[in-house]
Amino acid sequence: MVEKLESFTRKELFESDISTGRLLHFSTLKSQALGQVTELMVDFIKQLRANFTSRFEDYSIPKDIIAFTHERNRLTHKNLENCLRIKVTSISPDIQKIATDGRCQFSH
Repeated sequence: MVEKLESFTRKELFESDISTGRLLHFSTLKSQALGQVTELMVDFIKQLRANFTSRFEDYSIPKDIIAFTHERNRLTHKNLENCLRIKVTSISPDIQKIATDGRCQFSH
């Protein structure tokens, strides 16, 4: 949701559409007013965008947190089951003994 809000506020889609007079997103204006865009209309769209940005300013989240949560979306039932098993087990490994015995396992 945050990514969508940020991308919408960064886009100047409506602003550029009305400023250039293309009016792709303003079909009623294009058909009823024969495409006559006034400075008041352009200013209104600019103010609307500024208002939208300020209203959703509290939802701003740093990019590293978004990236982290995007990676955490891969939490499968199996991974969740393993996390739960680790949390509720009464077994506590002797890390010092495992390290001194040289039984460290590396993935490569």
